[in-house]
Amino acid sequence: MTKRLGLLLGMFAYMVCCLPLSPVLANEQNQNIDAIKVEGNRTIETLTIRNQIKTQVGDALNRRGLRQDLAAIFKTGFFRDVKIDVTEAEGQLRVTFIVLEKPSIKEITVTGYDELGLDKILEKMEVKENTVLDDAAIAKSIQQIKMLYEENGYYLAEIKVEKEEVSEYWVKLKFNINEGPEVRIEEISFEGNTAFTDAELRKVIETRDYWFLSWITGSGHLKQEVLNIDLERLLAHYYDHGYIDAKIGTPKVDLSEDKTKLYIKIPLTEGVQYAVGKLEVEGNQLLRTPEILRGLYTKAGDVFNSSLLRKDITFITERYANRGYLLTEVFPLTRTYPETKQVDLIIKINEGKLTYARRITISGNQNTRDKIARRQLQFKEGDVLTSSAIRRSYQEVMNLGFFESADIQTKPTEVENQLDLDVSLKERLTGALTVGGGWRSVNRLMANVSVTQGNLFGRGQRLRLSGSFGEISQRYDIGFTEPWLFDIPLTAGVNVYYRTRNQTDYQNYKIDNRGVQGQLGYPLIERIRGYLSYKYEDVEIYDIAADAADIIQAREGTSSTSELSLSLLRDTRDNRWRPHKGSRTKLSLEYAGGPIGGDNYYIRYLGESSWHFPLWWKFVLSLRGLIGYQQSYDGHKIPIEELFAVGGARTVRGFDRNSIGPSIGNQVIGGDKKLVFNVELHFPLFDPLAGLLFFDTGGAFAEKQTYELDEMRMSAGVGIRFFTPMGPIRLDWGYKLDREEGETSAEWHFAIGTYF
Repeated sequence: MTKRLGLLLGMFAYMVCCLPLSPVLANEQNQNIDAIKVEGNRTIETLTIRNQIKTQVGDALNRRGLRQDLAAIFKTGFFRDVKIDVTEAEGQLRVTFIVLEKPSIKEITVTGYDELGLDKILEKMEVKENTVLDDAAIAKSIQQIKMLYEENGYYLAEIKVEKEEVSEYWVKLKFNINEGPEVRIEEISFEGNTAFTDAELRKVIETRDYWFLSWITGSGHLKQEVLNIDLERLLAHYYDHGYIDAKIGTPKVDLSEDKTKLYIKIPLTEGVQYAVGKLEVEGNQLLRTPEILRGLYTKAGDVFNSSLLRKDITFITERYANRGYLLTEVFPLTRTYPETKQVDLIIKINEGKLTYARRITISGNQNTRDKIARRQLQFKEGDVLTSSAIRRSYQEVMNLGFFESADIQTKPTEVENQLDLDVSLKERLTGALTVGGGWRSVNRLMANVSVTQGNLFGRGQRLRLSGSFGEISQRYDIGFTEPWLFDIPLTAGVNVYYRTRNQTDYQNYKIDNRGVQGQLGYPLIERIRGYLSYKYEDVEIYDIAADAADIIQAREGTSSTSELSLSLLRDTRDNRWRPHKGSRTKLSLEYAGGPIGGDNYYIRYLGESSWHFPLWWKFVLSLRGLIGYQQSYDGHKIPIEELFAVGGARTVRGFDRNSIGPSIGNQVIGGDKKLVFNVELHFPLFDPLAGLLFFDTGGAFAEKQTYELDEMRMSAGVGIRFFTPMGPIRLDWGYKLDREEGETSAEWHFAIGTYF
C-alpha cells in the first residue's frame, strides 16, 4: 500500500506540475519525435526502461502517451522519480526520460533471534542483498517471518525494520525481532454443539492442544491457515451427517494473562439433521433410472451425506464417460423440509453428445519416436473417446518403461463434441549397465554383468547382453525383442544362451546347455495375448561322480531338446514394474520331441497367477501361485535337466536354487510336479527404494507322489527393491522356517526384473 500510494502521488505531482510547464508539449503537439533517450540510470539496464516505453521515434508528440510511459516506468518499482524532458534543437524534437533510481540493499542483518535459526529466517525473506530497495518486498518479508514464528508457537513475535542510508545509492536493512514468549494452545472448545461432543469435533480438525509429544508432532501451536481449513472440515463433517443448515462462526481466541496460553472457542449452529426423502434422476436417456439408482451410495431414507453425494456424481459421470460421453454434466438439486427433517434430492443429468478425439499431440519424447508412444494409445484420431480408454492408454504408455511420467489432457475445440488430446511425456534413461557380485553357498564367489538398452535407437526395441560368473556356474545371454514387427502388435524375440554348471553339493556332475529360443506374441482379445515359442537346446552331461545316482549316469553324453510351447497371458496390472492393483495370469503348454525332433520327449503344463491389492496408505499385498506338471511319452523318460526343483530367488527364497525336490542321498534329482505359493507386503521407503516382507512355500514331487502340502518347505524374510529404467533390482534375505540338519539358516538373493 505504501509503495502504491507513493507511486500515485509521484505520478500525479509530476503530470500536474511538470508537463504543463514544457512549452514544447504545450505548443508542438503535432510535431514528430526524432529521438528518444534515457538518462540517470545507474544499475538498471537502459533496455529494461526502453521496453516500458510505448512511444516510438517517428510518432507524433502526444501528452497522454508520454504520461502512460511515465506510469509504466514508475510501475517497475525501481525508481524514486521519473521526469520527461522534451526539447527542440536544430529542427529535431528529442524526448528524454530522466530517472532517479531507488537505492540498492548493501547489507541485511537480523537481530533478536534465539529460538529459530538464521537460515530459516533468511529463507522467508523476499528482500535480498544487491537488489533494488522495495518497500512491498520488505512488508512481505515481515509478514513471512511473523508467520514462521507463529507456526513455531511465538504468536506474539514482533518484527521491525530499520533502514540506514550508506550513500545516495546504497542502504542497509536491519530486521529487529522481538520473539516474545512461546504461546501454546491450552484448550479448544466449541459453542452451540449438541449432536457431537467437543471430543468428537476435536478429532475432525487438525489444530490440537499442546501435549508432551508436541515437540515431535509440531501440534499445539496456532496456525491461522490450518485453523481456517479446520472450519471447512467441521462444516463438511456436519454436512456428512445430515446437518446441511449448519454454520461455523469465527473462532474466538483468548490469550492468558501471562501471555503463554491460548484458548480457542469455535461457535457453531447445527440446525436439524435431514434424511433423504425423494431421490430422483432427471435428464437421463442413455442409462435407465433403475440402473443409476442401484449404483448410488445415497439411498432414500438414509441420513443425508454430502461426501456420498459427491461419490454419486463421480459414479454417474464415470458411467457416461466410459460410454464416450465425456462432457456429461451432473448436478444435484435439493429441497429441504425442516418440519419433516427431510431433503428431497434430484440429480439432473445433461448427457450431451458422444465425444470424439480430434487431434492427438505428443510432446516431450526427445529420443523416443512419436509412433512408439502413439501406438500404445487405445484410441486414434476420429475415434469415440472414453475415460477407460484414456486410463488404459496411460498404463500402456507407462508400461513401456521409457518414461518417468505421462500426462494425457483433453482440450475443448470449436466443435462441441470433439476434443484435442495432449500427451505430455518425460523420458527416462533406458540404457543400463549393471554390475554386481557376492557369495552364495551354491556358486561361492559370483559376479553379474549386464548391458541393456530397452529403447534401442528410440524404436522401442530391447537389446540385452548379460553374463554371470561363479566358481560353480556361468551363464551368458544375448537377447533381442521387437515389440511391433511389421508395424503391427506382433512381438518377436530371440535369445541365444550358454550355461555351464560344475559339480555341486546337490548334483554330482557337470552340465553344459547351449540353446536358442524364439518367440512370437499377438493380442487375441482385450488384455489377453497369445504366444508361440520354439526352443532348440543341446545338453552335455559329463564328469559324473562315481557315486552319482543311476538316473544321472544314464544321461551321460550329449542330447538335444526341440520344444514348442503355446501360452496365454492375461495382464491387468496397473504398472508392470511397480504394480499396486490388478493381476497377471499365464497358462502354458510345452511339447518336446516326436514330430518336431530332438532326443527328449515330454509334455509340460504350467500355470502361474499373481494378484495385487492396495491396502492402507501405500502398502500393497501381492499373492502368487505357481503349479507345474509334466510327463514323458513314447517310452522316453523326462531328462534330468528338465525335472522340476524349486528354491532360489524366483520360487522359495532362503533356499539355494533348485535345492528343494525329490533326492537320492544328498543329490537333488527333481520331480514331475511342482507347487509354489508366495506372499509379499510392499511398502515405500524413499524413491526409488521400496521395502517388503515375504513368506514363501513350495515343493517339487516325484512321479509316484501327489502334490503333498506337508512336504513343502517354508521361508520368510525381508527385501529391498531399487527401481531402475530396466526394472527393479531385487535384494532379498530369506530365513528357513523349517531348517533341517546341515542346512544354513538363511540365504541372500540378488536378481534383476519383476518377480510376480
